[in-house]
Amino acid sequence: MRRIFNFRAQRPAGFKAWLAIVVTLIISIAALSVVAILAVGAFLVFVPILLFLIVAYAILPQRRARERSQSAPREAEIIDGEYRVVDSSENDQNSLSKKD
Repeated sequence: MRRIFNFRAQRPAGFKAWLAIVVTLIISIAALSVVAILAVGAFLVFVPILLFLIVAYAILPQRRARERSQSAPREAEIIDGEYRVVDSSENDQNSLSKKD
């Protein structure tokens, strides 16, 4: 059995309905304008800071590299230690004897 739905889109009737639609559109446009103005303001603040940081990053590492090359070279640190060579067959025999 088929059900037939009679759905018709109706235009808003009356002055109050049109007024509500216009007020909603005005508030939406105002909110979008505020968001756009804040985005442009943030863009105008952060772009110069970002450009300054990029330039500083490009310039500063070169100065540090020159200072290191002009200073006296540091002596290398030598770590002393005692080492013994272990044969792998000894390890196999020790591990087999521990399992028993």
